[in-house]
Amino acid sequence: MSVSRAHRSVAVLATLLTASTVGLGAVTSAQAASVCGAGGYAAPIATSTSLSLSRSVAEYGFVNVATIRVSSGAGTPSGTVRTSVAGVTRTDALDHRGATQRELPRRLEAGHTYSVTTSYNGNGSCQASGPVRKFYTVVRAHTHVRGLEARDVRTGGRPHVSGRVASSTGITPNGKVRVTLTHNGAAKQATVGLRGGRFSVTFGRTSERGTWKVKATMVRNGDYRGSSDSTNFRVGK
Repeated sequence: MSVSRAHRSVAVLATLLTASTVGLGAVTSAQAASVCGAGGYAAPIATSTSLSLSRSVAEYGFVNVATIRVSSGAGTPSGTVRTSVAGVTRTDALDHRGATQRELPRRLEAGHTYSVTTSYNGNGSCQASGPVRKFYTVVRAHTHVRGLEARDVRTGGRPHVSGRVASSTGITPNGKVRVTLTHNGAAKQATVGLRGGRFSVTFGRTSERGTWKVKATMVRNGDYRGSSDSTNFRVGK
């Protein structure tokens, strides 16, 4: 064999080896991009789904977050998961780590324990897994009566009381507020509903002079605990 032919043979062999190596690398990269191959083509991959809650017991209106993770021995699965609580189901896509998060409804009624379940739907050769379950108990939220105001009035005037109620979880409370005026054994009382967390009430004409005490009480209900605050006003000339 001549030197030129030998050189050409070596060059061809090198080219073939290079092409073969590049081809294998491309396949490996494609496989690494997604562990879940096409269904019915790649070997089935068993998966495992886990579920955790930021809290197992929380007050009404708390933003509780469910964290879902899907794993396998072959790598990170892709696809979606279904999370259900109180008859409501939501679907979320897994991120590149095989995880996702879902906020639970804030207005789940207090005084109950709810079952939270999640399942991985499967994707291609990645098999479905779950359901897994956690329990979440909702209790009444604390409240605070704030901004209580009652201005002084003249004799025969009509006392006006206003204020607002806030909750410990930041959700706007609903319910009723009982307002009581007292002075030297005399008392006036009215119960009003909250509107956007605020209340306002105007009483009948009052002629007894002096300092009156005002007490506003948030009435406990199914979702909120009771609370109260006090202030004074004067009935003068």
